[in-house]
Amino acid sequence: MKKILIIDHSLTARFIIRKMVEKTGKSVSILEASDGVEAYSILENESADIDLVITSLMLSKMSGITLLKKMQLSESLCRIPVILTCIGGGREIIKKQLSGCNLAGFIGKPVTYRSFMRTAGGFL
Repeated sequence: MKKILIIDHSLTARFIIRKMVEKTGKSVSILEASDGVEAYSILENESADIDLVITSLMLSKMSGITLLKKMQLSESLCRIPVILTCIGGGREIIKKQLSGCNLAGFIGKPVTYRSFMRTAGGFL
């Protein structure tokens, strides 16, 4: 069974992504975090089991960019693919900022099932 971590300050955003995962019909265990500090704590404790992280760039306590950079520095976390959810453009700038991180792609907000499957489907 795959395990994913969904990180977003918005309960609604986490709910939508959870429902999209469930809609795939695949057997997936889902963990959730509402901010970057909580997410990093989960990652440190569950690193061996997490197969994918889906995170917003805009997080409280620790931004999505800072979270990915911290993951990159950890031998156990740097292997986990990360998909960023974000509003608007600037993806090329973000890619440059996260060079060396295991960035697997972007999903624009609002998240649609089609965009979710195109980017995250292969990881489930």
